[in-house]
Amino acid sequence: MVFGHTLDLTLEDRLRDLPLVGLYWSFRGLTAPLFLVAAGWALASSLRLTDADTVGRRLRRAGLVLALGYGLHWPGLSAAQAMAEDGTLWPHLLAFDALPCIGWSIVAGVLLLSLLPRTPGRVGALGVLALWIPFVATVSWPVALDAGWLWRGLLGHPEAHFPLVPWSAFFFLGGALAIGVPILRLSRHRTMALLLAGALLLLLLEQTGLEDWSVSSPWPTFYRMGQALLALGFLSALPVFRIPGLVSLGRSSLGVYVAHLVLLFGWAGDEGLVTRWAHQLSFPEALALAAAVLAAAMAMAQGVPAALRWLEEKAAPRWEQPSGEPG
Repeated sequence: MVFGHTLDLTLEDRLRDLPLVGLYWSFRGLTAPLFLVAAGWALASSLRLTDADTVGRRLRRAGLVLALGYGLHWPGLSAAQAMAEDGTLWPHLLAFDALPCIGWSIVAGVLLLSLLPRTPGRVGALGVLALWIPFVATVSWPVALDAGWLWRGLLGHPEAHFPLVPWSAFFFLGGALAIGVPILRLSRHRTMALLLAGALLLLLLEQTGLEDWSVSSPWPTFYRMGQALLALGFLSALPVFRIPGLVSLGRSSLGVYVAHLVLLFGWAGDEGLVTRWAHQLSFPEALALAAAVLAAAMAMAQGVPAALRWLEEKAAPRWEQPSGEPG
């Protein structure tokens, strides 16, 4: 996602029609669905137990995701004052994109999994939501066209980047996979199941002609689901967990996502890198910048929490600070 955003913002126009770049754009559309599938997988994996402490931590996590998602929309004080006079401030602040979609999906997932403690019920409920939500778009999107701005992120609207309908379907698919796939004890069986499910879904859509790419059609969502299943199958067959730093990167994915948006787009009136190099870089230059943005985002994602913990320790009353003395 970091490389996709950077290349899209900085790659010069004459290179965008090259076959290699066009092939990359076709695969780039899979990054957001995989991001949501991974979020659903992480939630379901962390909610094996539904005690009050675990549920509370997950809800606080949802609150953090929502706060970061909506906080990234802050345009700066002077711009906010002008937008408040025009009546556009709140629609801008509460606009729907990836993080609000994930945050509200986490809230729904926590409530659902808390009510269904058994594995069959969880897999069934999450699977039904993953299959049912894309079809809701055929009804909800026409309703949202005439509804107020607050409903557009929930019901679906062309101006909403990641509305709950249908994007939350990827989240619930990830949750269903996290609970259902481990039932297959052997790793090769899990890989085969993911690859087979993805291939069958894509073949069904291709051979029957069901893939309709209109705005409110459910079939693009299912097409991306098939691609996501294939990607997960290939990843499960590879020892990716042995790649140095990859596990740490995965644990810091939320911080990396937020940090790279700030670096590229800016925040609170401060300009990002896109302002300086928009559509101006060659392919090697854009790749180098993307690598630099990823490295900087990783450093920010790991450094900022560590700095906050240090400040919290230093701000604690002296009698609460660890003395370092034995006993």
